[in-house]
Amino acid sequence: MYLRHLHIENLRLIRDLELDFVDGDGEPRMWTVLIGRNGAGKTSILQAIALAAVGHLRANQLAGATAVSMPDRRHPDDAMRIEATFGFGRLGDGQHRRRREYPGHPLKPAQLRSSLSMPPNSADLVGGSEYLQHNLFGMLNAEERIDPLQEARSKELSHWFVAGYGVSRHLTVSDVEREVGKPSHDRLVPLFRPSPLIGLGFADFDEGVAKRFVKILRQVLTRTQDLVPDIRDVETGGRGGIKKAADLYDRDRFEQELPSGPLKLPATWLSHGYQASLAWLADLVGHYLLDVGEEGPGILPAKMEGLVLIDEIDLYLHPRWQAGLVRALKETFPRMQFVATTHSPILLNALRSEEVVMLYLDGEGNVRKHEGEHDPRLLTGTELYSQFFGIDRLYPSDLGDSLDRYSHLAVNPFRSDEEDAEVHRLGRELRGEGIELTLDPVPREPEL
Repeated sequence: MYLRHLHIENLRLIRDLELDFVDGDGEPRMWTVLIGRNGAGKTSILQAIALAAVGHLRANQLAGATAVSMPDRRHPDDAMRIEATFGFGRLGDGQHRRRREYPGHPLKPAQLRSSLSMPPNSADLVGGSEYLQHNLFGMLNAEERIDPLQEARSKELSHWFVAGYGVSRHLTVSDVEREVGKPSHDRLVPLFRPSPLIGLGFADFDEGVAKRFVKILRQVLTRTQDLVPDIRDVETGGRGGIKKAADLYDRDRFEQELPSGPLKLPATWLSHGYQASLAWLADLVGHYLLDVGEEGPGILPAKMEGLVLIDEIDLYLHPRWQAGLVRALKETFPRMQFVATTHSPILLNALRSEEVVMLYLDGEGNVRKHEGEHDPRLLTGTELYSQFFGIDRLYPSDLGDSLDRYSHLAVNPFRSDEEDAEVHRLGRELRGEGIELTLDPVPREPEL
């Protein structure tokens, strides 16, 4: 299940916004990263996608108490609307053509549209879904028509996969009891409110799931060194093998490359950045195994398909780690469609111009989009800051500007009285900030 188009009206500061998620050939674009200042609607867009993808009945459960705060309060008489178009394009044909059910359709439909709205003075989302292609056996009678997305979610059908991760991503303790009642709903909850991830806890579900889960997780973590840097291996044998989550949390299963050499550590000994990355990657693998069920033994990371929403994908990661993250995810999960937000210019270096959407507020305070004109892969770090984040000053801080101005005036023997007073004032201010000045103002030359 891939996102193709999104239209939002009157959601918080989003008055009217449309976004495409297809490439130049009309196929689903596998990567879209939303950037913009705080308050520019990035998280709201992820939440809108999640609501449209989960079906209208579970959308109300997913939004929960936040639903009442979602409509644009500046226009209380206008309904909030979310419309999303999803597809099951050719990327899914080879692996899942015979194993995905399409409620109400005997074949594979081209696209599906999900529509939600919240009328004025209401706290409930209403809506439904429909295929955008009639089946080859004619239209269904009105009384026979169903809501295909709602049907897929209520039956938890395989290969309609969508998962979401908010800014609360961490490993939970090994003895927490975990249950999954409505997977298609549960795996999107973290986008709306802090919710513990199952993560490594999938190893507790049963021995069969644990074995498949650890096998795939090991492939994910070791496919490329840029996804989780310096994790060389995950030991799956020895000491009885991995039969429960505690074998990953508390025993030396993760081999990390340190300056002193390789060292095997339990998950709880890894740094917070490692644990946060391990938490959502393990959670993604586990939920995907739940989704495919008995097909799990044949699953490889490169064959996993669906839609993944991640808020602040750079969270907790060092810039050097960020620099290789997107490229590593593209290599590890080539058939997964990612829609993510970030505040990191460094993370953009592996993206094409059409994969970056810049959001901003216009003069009336409404969220607008601006698609990138420059290919981030060809830009320097300074150019990434300038083109995509509006930081085009030589020095990001005022102190740097002051030092630059001081140095310019200090070497000018023909500076005016005003400039001479300025250079001495700047000198005093810089020294007051603990800046050691190695250049004293040169003597002024008399005017000719």
